[in-house]
Amino acid sequence: MKLIRMKLENFKGIKKAEFNFGGYDANIYGANGTGKTTVFDAFTWLLFGKASEERANFSPKTITAEGAAHNLDHSVECDIEIDGNVTTFKRSFHEVYKKTRGNAEAVLSGHTTDYWINGVPKKEKEYQKFWQEIFDSDEEVKLLTMPAYFAEQLHWEKRRAILLEICGNISDLAIMETDTELRELSLLVGNNSVDEYKKIVKAQKATVNKRLELIPARIDEATKAIPDKLPTDSKEIMEQRAADLRKAISEAEEERASIIAGNDKAAHTRTEIAEQSAALSEARARYSERQREATDAALEKVQEIRKKLAVEENELLQNTRTLEQSRQRIADIEKKREQIMASHREKQAEYAEVEQEQFDETSAVCDKCGQALPESKVLDLKSLFNERKSNRLTALTEAMNALIEEGKAKASKTLLAEEQQRAANLEAVVAKNKEMIAKLNSSLDEYQREVEASKLPPFETTDEYKQISAAIEELKSREYETPRTDSVDALISDLRTAEATISASIAALETEAVQKARIAELEQEEKSLGAQYEEAEHALYLCDKFTRVKSALLNDKINEHFKTVKFQLFKQNITNDGIDDICDVLVPTSAGAFVPFSDANKAARLNAGIEIIGVLGEYYGVELPIFVDNAESVTHIIPTKGQLIRLVVSESDSELRLETL
Repeated sequence: MKLIRMKLENFKGIKKAEFNFGGYDANIYGANGTGKTTVFDAFTWLLFGKASEERANFSPKTITAEGAAHNLDHSVECDIEIDGNVTTFKRSFHEVYKKTRGNAEAVLSGHTTDYWINGVPKKEKEYQKFWQEIFDSDEEVKLLTMPAYFAEQLHWEKRRAILLEICGNISDLAIMETDTELRELSLLVGNNSVDEYKKIVKAQKATVNKRLELIPARIDEATKAIPDKLPTDSKEIMEQRAADLRKAISEAEEERASIIAGNDKAAHTRTEIAEQSAALSEARARYSERQREATDAALEKVQEIRKKLAVEENELLQNTRTLEQSRQRIADIEKKREQIMASHREKQAEYAEVEQEQFDETSAVCDKCGQALPESKVLDLKSLFNERKSNRLTALTEAMNALIEEGKAKASKTLLAEEQQRAANLEAVVAKNKEMIAKLNSSLDEYQREVEASKLPPFETTDEYKQISAAIEELKSREYETPRTDSVDALISDLRTAEATISASIAALETEAVQKARIAELEQEEKSLGAQYEEAEHALYLCDKFTRVKSALLNDKINEHFKTVKFQLFKQNITNDGIDDICDVLVPTSAGAFVPFSDANKAARLNAGIEIIGVLGEYYGVELPIFVDNAESVTHIIPTKGQLIRLVVSESDSELRLETL
């Protein structure tokens, strides 16, 4: 694609200009501020409606000290050679004026853009479709027209993706087949990519490491749990000794029971006391049942009233909260209504003031000589005054209409009345809730008095309790000779103490065995985890080696497509000794070394960018004119297949001057 001719009208300060490139390389000379970069902006705006560097709020309008120029067509027209055929493209931007009700003059309502191809008007979609068939995106245009765009403005991941797309990626399996060690990696990764497998292994390694770090503390804990003092006899000997002691205890307890059983009268009395105590318990239970039957009916009514009361109190709480919210909404609506009405009155007053304004005839004189201005100039001033007055009145009208609409939506009389009615309804409901709660509280007091009245006197005041209790006391007062069991009791106590001591020794041996088994288990786990950690380390080593091999192969493959420029796709990560993906552009120096693109001098950066554009253009199958800004600082630019347009600062050229090469 070559630029044959460019014609500008009212474009970013250039009132009218035409450049005949003829498809040749060219220099455009001009002093600072004469519009050299505007030529590049015009070309990209013609193609996709944006400035060359996508500046925010870009507009092709000409802006003067008085503001934007009005009632003008801002247009770019270019003859462009595409595949040997010359096609004329034109894009025009202009204002749209409409008359509004109450205004005699039309006012600015917006802007529109028109399109032509070979003089035939086109719709926007038709125009865009034409260019989309030549290049895939706006970004592709920047890549092919701006030498520094690929290396400086494009994100490194996009740079990398484009290079791999151009030069072709290498499959993981193909890389693994180049090295004996890496063939082992192909078995480990399974269906995962190497990057995915590396993440899995890192996570596994971290988990294993955490478990390894905990094992020494657990072994220490198990070691400390082993008792300090252990018996010298074996567990089997002590278990036999404990069994002998338990047998002796059983025999002594049988002897004690026999002694006690020999006193028949005392045993009979104890039996009678037990029978009377049982009778007392049964009598107490029967009395409690009578008490429950007497109060159940009244208690059920109390419980029922309490449930109803809880429901009513909850409804009162909810309705009271809703009422307060409604009252607040009423206050908000009234406040909003007053604010809107006050604002509307202010706008009305301002509208009346503006409407009374008249053109000051005394201002139609020259600022320097004081003479009356020509009639045409006076008419222009009046027109400008009327336009500004109309715009202000329109803005005030729109503001008042907006206030009216806001009032209808947020503070109308209907909304206020509806909310006031809602509050009144809620007040009636709240009053009804309070009335019902008062009635329920009155009923609750009445039923609670019934419960108190139905209660029986305490069981201890009844004759039945007194008779049975007296019989028990009489039985307890009887005196019998108590059999002597002191010697047997002492023997049983000594035997039990000895049995407890042996049981503690057996428990200590069992604790020792359990903790030693736990220590052995932890040591085995530590050994197993250590092996897993080493396996993970080996797997990560293989992953990093894979990345290094891949880096070398990809770098070689990509760098084959470029004569001088090189690319660095990987770098060592000093934090965790791994390898990170990158995509840095490296530019050769005069000494034969390579430096990052941003560190190279301007000429080296420019030539590197042009070389990259050449490779990209060959891959995309399209060549666009390459624009070089501030080209006066570069003495030598490498040859390029595409058209090269240098924008050169020349203080002696007060207007843009084209020179084809």
